[in-house]
Amino acid sequence: MAEDAKLHKDQVRAHYNRHVQPVLNTKEALSQRAQSETYPLKKFHNDIKRQLLLRFAKGKQSLLDLCCGRGGDILKWNELGLSYVRGVDISDQEVAEASRRFAELGPRRKGQWEADFQVETNLGELPYDGDGPYDVVTCMFAMHYFFESEARLRMFLRNVSSNLAPGGYFIGAIPDGKRVLWHMGEAGRMNTPMLKLQKDWKGSGPYPAEDGTLPTPFGHRFYFAVTDTVTSGTEGSTEGSMEFLAFMNPIIRIAAHYGMVAILDYDSPELDRLLEADSAGLPFKYFFPQFPPHVDPSLAVASSINTTFVFRKLLPEEEMPPLVPPLPSQLPQPPPPPSSPGTSGPVVEQQRHPYEAPQGSMGEQVNVQGAEEDQLQGMTGEGSEHEEDESGHHQYLMEAEMHEQQGDDGGQSSGEGGGSYEGD
Repeated sequence: MAEDAKLHKDQVRAHYNRHVQPVLNTKEALSQRAQSETYPLKKFHNDIKRQLLLRFAKGKQSLLDLCCGRGGDILKWNELGLSYVRGVDISDQEVAEASRRFAELGPRRKGQWEADFQVETNLGELPYDGDGPYDVVTCMFAMHYFFESEARLRMFLRNVSSNLAPGGYFIGAIPDGKRVLWHMGEAGRMNTPMLKLQKDWKGSGPYPAEDGTLPTPFGHRFYFAVTDTVTSGTEGSTEGSMEFLAFMNPIIRIAAHYGMVAILDYDSPELDRLLEADSAGLPFKYFFPQFPPHVDPSLAVASSINTTFVFRKLLPEEEMPPLVPPLPSQLPQPPPPPSSPGTSGPVVEQQRHPYEAPQGSMGEQVNVQGAEEDQLQGMTGEGSEHEEDESGHHQYLMEAEMHEQQGDDGGQSSGEGGGSYEGD
């Protein structure tokens, strides 16, 4: 297990290192981006990140960006009135590029804010002290890498919470594993001009086994590639980025264990127009790309797989919101194959999750579909020591995640999956 985890980390680091290309300056990079076939996706994803940051980070003092990549949000941070930003990433080449970009900002820097970028390879294995706490922690298009195991996701969310100030926000974007599965279909792959998906797990994977045994939500690896982005393959490498299917309810439940509650209402018309209307009042909100008619439809598929999230860390005097009673579990069935090669299949009406209604101007919810606080996957607080004891938690986690109707895996065929690509 440990050797496999190390191998995967090395592969991820090598993949992103290979994508760091020398450029003369940021102006040149932006010019090249505008000529790319994927420019509509990159611009749209950056619009979403910009609006998230303006809504929840503007006017704050400090921000910690986990899995910061090449510093693609530096220009956005420049508009927030921050005093300090720290970015950390597994890729030494990307960290070096982020440092170069920040230095290049020079006289365009608004105010006296500072930033530094560091290599950090153990966010899912060891406690991380980021010299915080920070008013805001972000993780854009990267948290699904920690779905390699329950222990890694626990440790990552523990590190988020331990570096986040009470009342602070944890902001990010993540691809939804259920939509990835739906687009793969029974064949376990999708091959279109702009998006390629390919399963890489053994056996039944995230579906129940023939004997009825429920699967774990963790460890389901697949390959993901959007043309001309950091997820695409490079010469001499695999076809795409190695990712893990990510499911939403385990995130909600583990975040709750570390004192973080999901924000259901962003109270932002600017964000509402970028996200699916059916996501209103839900903890994870799907991207709603509306690209020009000449853009290949598969680029929209590559965007609508993604969701946004915002969690708030409770103040010491606050109590965790009450649990919502669980619904009877409905086991997932293998999704139908696409209606024809290269298409996303029929439009399926989404089923709403049974979360509580928003409370106040910014509704919050946590601990959904739970039974009792002390039954949250047997978690103790530190979390990482449970990797060898995951089997007892798998049924509980999967039932919580997969209670929705099968149709919820679908969604609008006009939206498409961006996977881990941030639009940098």
